[in-house]
Amino acid sequence: MWNRKKPFAVLPRHQQAELIALICKLIETSAVSLSLKEFAITAGFSQYHFQRLFKEVVGMTPKQYAIAQRAKWLRNELNQETSITQVIIELSDVLIWN
Repeated sequence: MWNRKKPFAVLPRHQQAELIALICKLIETSAVSLSLKEFAITAGFSQYHFQRLFKEVVGMTPKQYAIAQRAKWLRNELNQETSITQVIIELSDVLIWN
């Protein structure tokens, strides 16, 4: 997918949005927190451009999106009558921010 002559930053807007959607899926399914720098490198953008594009497409920053996804997961776990202790144990690795 990567081509030095045509970096992601010059892709058409709909392809940039598709790329951001893939990053969102990565955030939703990842067991660890990735840094803004890691996301930007993965997407082929500078940190500044990636954050600006992500916020434009999603409506919040990558960190805000990750926090919202964790909160959603937590609500689902607690609604399934999982003990709070068990949820904390499962979240222990991802509660520590980079």
